Amino acid sequence: MGNLFASRSSDTSDENPVWMNEYVTGAGKEMYTSRMSRAFEGLSFEAAAEVCYLKLDILLIAMAKPPVEGASFFSLQFILNPPDFIVTNGTCGCFLADSAQQAERAWRFCQRCHNDLADAHLIQPCCCDQAYDKPSLDHPSSPMANGNFVGRVRSSPNMEGPKGPEQESLPTGYFFSSVAATELAKLGDRRRISTVQVEKRRLELQELERTYFTSVEKKIVYFMRHFGSMAVWNKKNVNKPITDEKGHVLRLTGEPRFDSTGMFWWCPPKPFNDILMDRFQAARRNFSNHIVLVVFTGETTSVIGLNNFVQALRSSTSRYEDLHDIVILSDPRFLALEWKNLMSFPKVHLVEVFGLSRADLRAVNIHTSKRTLLLTATTGLDGGGSLLSDRDTILASLTIKAMNFGMLDDAFNDTPIAVSRHRPTHRTSGPEASVDATFGRQAARSVAKSLPGGRVVPGLLVPLLTELINDSNIQFIEQDDADSREFFMAEPFACGHAFATSVLQSLLVSTYFNPFTLNILRHIIFGGITPEFEQMLAEGAGLIGGPNLSQKEAFTDRCLLQQISLQEAKYAMLVGGTYETLLLTALRKYETICLGLYRLMAPDDAGPRSTRRFVICNPPRNCPVLPSDRVFVIKRAVHYLREQAM
Repeated sequence: MGNLFASRSSDTSDENPVWMNEYVTGAGKEMYTSRMSRAFEGLSFEAAAEVCYLKLDILLIAMAKPPVEGASFFSLQFILNPPDFIVTNGTCGCFLADSAQQAERAWRFCQRCHNDLADAHLIQPCCCDQAYDKPSLDHPSSPMANGNFVGRVRSSPNMEGPKGPEQESLPTGYFFSSVAATELAKLGDRRRISTVQVEKRRLELQELERTYFTSVEKKIVYFMRHFGSMAVWNKKNVNKPITDEKGHVLRLTGEPRFDSTGMFWWCPPKPFNDILMDRFQAARRNFSNHIVLVVFTGETTSVIGLNNFVQALRSSTSRYEDLHDIVILSDPRFLALEWKNLMSFPKVHLVEVFGLSRADLRAVNIHTSKRTLLLTATTGLDGGGSLLSDRDTILASLTIKAMNFGMLDDAFNDTPIAVSRHRPTHRTSGPEASVDATFGRQAARSVAKSLPGGRVVPGLLVPLLTELINDSNIQFIEQDDADSREFFMAEPFACGHAFATSVLQSLLVSTYFNPFTLNILRHIIFGGITPEFEQMLAEGAGLIGGPNLSQKEAFTDRCLLQQISLQEAKYAMLVGGTYETLLLTALRKYETICLGLYRLMAPDDAGPRSTRRFVICNPPRNCPVLPSDRVFVIKRAVHYLREQAM
């Protein structure tokens, strides 16, 4: 993801190892947007993506309808892998390409002049000036005639994309803006104003809200008035019925539900002291297949917005049973500040630490985690300069790699406080499933046995991601790595073990030149965005929910980034073939976009490097597909939920 919105060199060298040349080739791909030529009119998204891949040598991942008359061009809303999308005149696409010139091929492509070109580099502006007749379905030059492309349909002037369900509106009397509430408080002084005047002013304010304030503003005020206080959800007040303005009893239940936008899982807010745990309480929870987040703070640390991190992991495109527990370790003062924005997310746990120790890491079972992240909330001014700003995360990373944990097949006798003797039977939980999902069960076991003291799992196998403020400090992540390559070519970054804040600065620069980059990135992370979600972020109200507010969003145009294994039955037959066959099969049969391969770096190595993987973004067509490869795909949420329900 970090390479998609940053300019990287794609130059290979014979001196580089094989994996480095494959990685650099994919790192040169960037996201570009371009208007699509009239040659694409009438095509479905799948057909247009296939034409772009085979004829133009670029990968189409998103589309946006042309702006309505009078609207700004920057109001375009791109949708990843959109269903039931028909290309019309003025449709824009988002592509993965090596350069802007390659992305412009989508605008220059002419069915009459360029259809028979074997080399995409020969596509140049033609004299037709896009003024040609579109081939019909039964025309000999139509893509459907030779069977090379998926279905093409005729465009219709009244054909529109799918519309989401209308949101359930609440009675107008439920809502009062902050301005209205203030005015009513002033008018409520019965010593100066009569009851008739108060009632008259109330009706005037209700009419103002009905004509001016949006439904989102009304929802926010309604939530603050009725459910904003945790005392409302306190079990001690269950026997006391809570009613709205019209006297209707509201049912307050703690079952999982969606927020008001329907895009995220939401739960009733919980008190901070009820969630905070020490290391002993955390050890008794016996966490497994979870996400560990360690945040290092300083004396001047303020809120850094952990809710943005948690929000992406609580998308409603996943089933509630599939949500991973999130365990956050940090100073309790910092956790108290962040909890105000985290208290409505389900399956979030807080562990207080006063100076991180190995005992704290063992208590939360980092060796059975799905992923462990090391973040710093300091600004670099607390520790004597930018070079020392990463000292906490680097030392913690080296400490974890030096630790040993219980063997996978044993009863974890050397870590009795952190794990249970009960062997898990379900493949999606427990230490076996966690290591299997991240590295591969056989590879992890062979590495553990090949190292000294082979009855333990070394800390080198912990799926670790370390944040760095200073790029140059990446040399300290791997003590045996003396490589002096630039940051994006360093092995820790290529394998997803290190991340720098400078990558986000690259995103800022990319957004300046292409304002749609951030929009598309948020689609990938959150599975889609809606106008209501945008306004919620602008208001700073966070997630809201509860009776009359929580709703289930339609999944017609939402997607999710997923990592699939080629060992699955529907993809097993493609092993040993080319990447082109894999991409076209996924696109035609499963309406899925392949972004790239997740390949083992050194499968024949006997050490820890045998479990490390790197990403090849949009590999060459003739790139062989190996049995151990995994694939990053953009799958439609409705298909994913249907598969999980089977």
